[in-house]
Amino acid sequence: MAFTGASQIGGNSPFVQGVRMGDISNTFFSIWLEHFNQTDDLGTHGVIYYGGFDPVHCAPNPSYVSLSSAYTYQVTVSKFQVAGKAATNSQNKYIQATLDTTTGQLAMPSQYISQVLDSIGINMNTVTVYPPIVPCDTKVTITLGFLSGTTIQITERDLVTNAFGSACRLQVVPSANPEIILGIPLFRGRCTYFDPIMERIGFTPALLQD
Repeated sequence: MAFTGASQIGGNSPFVQGVRMGDISNTFFSIWLEHFNQTDDLGTHGVIYYGGFDPVHCAPNPSYVSLSSAYTYQVTVSKFQVAGKAATNSQNKYIQATLDTTTGQLAMPSQYISQVLDSIGINMNTVTVYPPIVPCDTKVTITLGFLSGTTIQITERDLVTNAFGSACRLQVVPSANPEIILGIPLFRGRCTYFDPIMERIGFTPALLQD
């Protein structure tokens, strides 16, 4: 699924090779994941769709964002905003963000984590464990803006998950590097298109939203 430029031996990934040989009709594949606790998907938790648009789970006409790296699925975030019950905070400086389906949370530098927690009335200095424990009725919306003008939102529906008893966790953690890692909460409730040949990412709403 990765890029030719990322290969240690200079070869194509099976997906890219399939496109080059004409076995896969389009240059992209998509990933759809259900919302957290979604119930209208008939037991299907997610779908990877190769070489075309998923007509069952994905709305048409994705909004595309150009990649900022030819080696990984990395994009430039030009606007970051988080809105909660206590405050609305934002960052308008450019920061790199990598899409990663193997990461269970959104990972981000400490100043971004601080803004997220502040928006729901929590001082970052009081947090001793990540993902942080929060009330299960926490309301929060993270908005990401990209250079193309595309914006996407991630809400408490996929950010606040059950932990134990009546406690929940907010699925954000500090990142080890000065960049954002867009993990599983990004992919829930939407279709994300990965195009390693045209070097772009596309987003479109999921058709199943209940």
